[in-house]
Amino acid sequence: MILVLVGLLAIPTITQSDLLPDTPYVNDGTMRRIYTPILMYHYISELPADADDIRVGLTVTPQQFYEHINYLNVTNHHTITMSDLDEALRYGTSLPENPIILTFDDGHIDHYVTAVPILNQFGLTGTFFVITSFADNNRADYMSWEQIEDLHNQGMEIEPHTKNHADLSNRDFDFLVYEVMGSVESIEQHIGAKSTTLAYPIGRYDQTTLSFMETTPLLRSVTTMPGAYHTSDNYYEMTRLRITPETGVPGLAQLLNFTRAQR
Repeated sequence: MILVLVGLLAIPTITQSDLLPDTPYVNDGTMRRIYTPILMYHYISELPADADDIRVGLTVTPQQFYEHINYLNVTNHHTITMSDLDEALRYGTSLPENPIILTFDDGHIDHYVTAVPILNQFGLTGTFFVITSFADNNRADYMSWEQIEDLHNQGMEIEPHTKNHADLSNRDFDFLVYEVMGSVESIEQHIGAKSTTLAYPIGRYDQTTLSFMETTPLLRSVTTMPGAYHTSDNYYEMTRLRITPETGVPGLAQLLNFTRAQR
């Protein structure tokens, strides 16, 4: 850390070396490839009357979501967290039969009001990637810090989706520090939990982003690229499966069967 004198005050500025994790990323030296679908949800709600094409494409109705979760329950899928998957990839820790991760991007209020009660009904967990400045500013239609803390206390995993949902490609070091580490620090400050996984906003990043991620304490990052097999050495470009309004139960079953076959 470098001290910069401003007037009579010595103000610390963050350098790249300051971001290096206290404990190096370690594993047991075994290369693993594990099939675990990571489903990607956004809105769980009815469509508003003024919904644009983007909102339409990102929305699953509560009934559709219930049917998805019921199907996963009937087919003996078991939800795990991103941290669970990371430990299995690094150390070979055991996972339940048919592991699956349910991720929810952006921190929409309907995650708290609609999605989590359904998850709790079936005894399942989810990973919620929150845009921390939206919670800071009590932005309408997004979860507050009080609600995010409640999800954490219910056993849900809370992870960063940056401070402002900014495109992370073609950015300099200071911008990446602010967006990524700023969101990590906000989560730790508000709920007392260490972050392990970043979700890239809009799925956008570049080689500079990947190099930056290697300097942070974060262990993994998820993208919007499709796929369901994950390897020990792919830390910052993990794949997910996008769920759309067209993904009914037959479509979900087909998606899971197809990706499992892609050995």
